[in-house]
Amino acid sequence: MKLRQDRVIGCLLGMAIGDALGMPFTGLTANEIDGLGLVGSEYRSRMFEDGTELKAGEFTDESEGALCVVESFTANTGALDVDNIRARLQILARGESHRWMNQSTLTHLQHLDEHDTHASLDESDVGPDVAIRGVPLGLIHAGRETYDPDQLIADARTLAEVTHPGDVAAASVARVAARVRSLALEAPGDRHSELRIEHPVEDAFAIGSLIDEAYLAYADSEDFSDAVNRATRAGGSTDGRGALTGAFAGAALGTSGIPQQLIDGLEGRVYIMLAAPWFFQTIQLRGAFGGKVGSM
Repeated sequence: MKLRQDRVIGCLLGMAIGDALGMPFTGLTANEIDGLGLVGSEYRSRMFEDGTELKAGEFTDESEGALCVVESFTANTGALDVDNIRARLQILARGESHRWMNQSTLTHLQHLDEHDTHASLDESDVGPDVAIRGVPLGLIHAGRETYDPDQLIADARTLAEVTHPGDVAAASVARVAARVRSLALEAPGDRHSELRIEHPVEDAFAIGSLIDEAYLAYADSEDFSDAVNRATRAGGSTDGRGALTGAFAGAALGTSGIPQQLIDGLEGRVYIMLAAPWFFQTIQLRGAFGGKVGSM
C-alpha cells in the first residue's frame, strides 16, 4: 500500500488532538480523572500556578516539537537538518512554551542558548516530547519504496540527539517512527500488525512503556474517540500519551476516521491543514528519489 495524503494529515491532526485532549489532566492519576465525572471527548482549558492559561483545544510542546520537525523536513526537501530543528526548538523554549516544556529538553536548549555545549544531561530522562519526533520521521520513511530499518534507526538517533544523546532517546524515536510507518501503510482493520514487526531496540525503559500504552490504546479501541479517551484518562503523562495515540490512530484511519467536531475545536487546525499537504509533497519528492533521509 502506498502512503496517502489523508493518512499524513490524519496522523498530524490526530497527534495534536490527542495532545489537546490530554493537556488539562497531565499529572493527575486515573482515579482523579475519573472523579471529574467526564463524559466523551471534550476539550478543556488548563490554568497554571502563575496564571498562564492554555485554552481549550490548545496543544503542548509534544505536538509543537514534532511540528518543528515537520517544518524543517519540508523546508529542506526531506533532509534531516539537526541545526535547523534545534533552532526551531530554541525559539519555542524562549516563548510561552517554556512553561509546559519537558524540563530536561528545556534545560538542554537553555544551555545551548548560553553556548554551554558540555552541559551534563541524564540520558534516561527522556520524555514523550522526544519520542514523538518519530511521528514525522515515520511518515518520511513510509514514503520510501523499501523499508530500511537500519536507516530508520540511524535517522532516529540523529533526530533524538537534537537535544538528547544516548540509546534511550534514540530507541524511543525509532519505536514511534516504526509504528507510525507501519500504521500509515497497513490495510484498514489490521490493528495489531505493528506488534509483529521485529525492531532491534531496547524495551526496558519508562518511555518505552508509555509508547506501548499509547499504541495499545489505539489497537484495543473501537474508533478514534475511544482510543484517545483511553489514552488521556489513564493518568500521568496524558498529553504525551494522548498525542502518541492520536498520531497512531490518525495514521491508520486517516482524516475520515477523526470526528469533525474534534477537528473544528482544535486550536492550530488551520496551520496543520496547510502544513500537512506540503509535508506530504515533501515525502513524495524524497521517496521519488529513493534517497535516505540523512543529515545535511
